[in-house]
Amino acid sequence: EDGALVLAQSGAILTHLAARFGRFGGRDAEERLRVLEWLLWDNHRLMGNLGSLRYFRRGFAIAAPDTVQFIETRTLASLAKLESHTASQRFLAGGEPTIADISCCAYVFWLDQAGLEPASYPNIQAWLGRIVDAFGQPIAGKGPLPQGQASYPLRAAPPPAHARGRGGARLDLGVKAMNVFTTTCRGQRLGIFAGSGVGKSVL
Repeated sequence: EDGALVLAQSGAILTHLAARFGRFGGRDAEERLRVLEWLLWDNHRLMGNLGSLRYFRRGFAIAAPDTVQFIETRTLASLAKLESHTASQRFLAGGEPTIADISCCAYVFWLDQAGLEPASYPNIQAWLGRIVDAFGQPIAGKGPLPQGQASYPLRAAPPPAHARGRGGARLDLGVKAMNVFTTTCRGQRLGIFAGSGVGKSVL
């Protein structure tokens, strides 16, 4: 949320933040188009497949072996493209980091949890190191990130349900069937899992 503006898709949120703060959105019109191209590619080809593969390999859900194999095949194809691109490019959309890198890198930090070997992708590993260095420091040249009130480990168990904050007011999802069968409140987590092109973004 940003005032009256409410966005749900990560690509739209990143684009809005880049425009608002004037950073990581691309230096010219062509680079901004390249950023958009990679954001769409990430949502359609990389994140959905790699995220789902990690989900199944971590045992969060059970799927038929042929389904997992199909997702793994698509994931490997996406990683092959990323490995090839990062062989000759320091960053995805140009010579400096953009929201394209921020979007695409998320699940790639967790290849081992998807049953994949990070060392098999040396160019991708080098690219990840350019986004955040070995000490977890940002590479934007703007100094260290401001420290929050508390630090948290990257990998930690979720807090118990009774310790979490209560949900807020009920949200109107804009789809009557979902309002009836999937009551959703502010602060509540809701996952939508489906294959490509079935309408997740529309929802």
